[in-house]
Parts: sequence; C-alpha cells; structure tokens
Amino acid sequence: MKKTVLLIVSMIMMVCMGVSAQSLSKDAKKQIKKMEKEGWVVNPGSLSLTEQYKKVYAANNEYNDDGSLRWIIGQGKSTGTAYNSVKKAALTAAKVEIASSIQEEIAGSTDQGQSNEEGDASGVSFERTISGAKTKFAQSISNTEILMECHRDLGRGRVEVQITVACKRDSARKQMKDLLDEKMGWKK
Repeated sequence: MKKTVLLIVSMIMMVCMGVSAQSLSKDAKKQIKKMEKEGWVVNPGSLSLTEQYKKVYAANNEYNDDGSLRWIIGQGKSTGTAYNSVKKAALTAAKVEIASSIQEEIAGSTDQGQSNEEGDASGVSFERTISGAKTKFAQSISNTEILMECHRDLGRGRVEVQITVACKRDSARKQMKDLLDEKMGWKK
C-alpha cells in the first residue's frame, strides 16, 4: 500500500516537473544556454540556473484576480572583487529597479489633485517627493524574494553577480503610498 502511494506521488511529481520544463519558451532556453556559455553559474547547493530561470518566468506570468501582474521584478548586476559586497550591491540595484517601477506606477495613477490645487510649484514638489521616496523605499523595501542569483568569474579576482528579485505588487504599492503620504504630510 505504501509503495503504491509512493509510486503515485513520484509519478505526479515527474509529470509536474515535465510540465514546468515545457513551460519555458525556446527563447528562454536559448537565454539560459547563452548565460551558461558566458560563464554564469550558481552557488553550490542552490537551484540550477534553469530552475531559477523558471521561478523568474513563473513570477512574470502570475496574475492577481483583477488581471494585474502579482509580482514586480527587479534585476541588478554588480562587479567587484569581494563576492558578498558585490552581491549586496546587485541586490540594492534590483530593489532600486523595483522602486522605480512602483514610482512610475504611482506617479502615473495618483490623483495629483491634492498637490496641484496650489499650482505648478506644488506639482514639482510632488515629483521631488516621489523621487526622494524612491530612495527611501528601495532601502526599506520588505517582503522581497530572490528568484535568481548567479555569478561569473571575470578574471583577475573580479566577479560579476546578477540577482533577480520579486516583490508583491500590492504590498509594494501600499508601502510606497504610505511613505509618500508621510512625506507629503497627507497621513492623518
């Protein structure tokens, strides 16, 4: 009985893995091969480059009930000699990319009536506040998940690290709006 259940579970897992492998497009597979030829590798014990790429692909294709993308994806690269420092810089760059995406969304969708009632000067102030909030947001962004982390040796003791990070769009927008409300003095 236990062997039968184990066999069924393992068959289901194989089918699921086969389906996920097929879900990558030919372009994605070419991109992975190109990265491998360029010398990109993952840390020992991490998921393979293909599996990490699948996580990025899945996050880029996951939608909320309202039809909007669930995740905001940010990618950062950095080069240097100390791996941990380079990794931290790449992670920061990825978070800044997420903050930029959120900034654009909020700037485009926010009703600027509150700031434009006093004229153009206030509108400029709102834009400056958003830019300032982006930096603070990138530093304090929470609930991020590293989807892909790889690196390559550039020779002469230099390493390049590439990190792809995802953050739930709804929570990131809320966090940025709260920060803007606080900076603009709108928070009650």
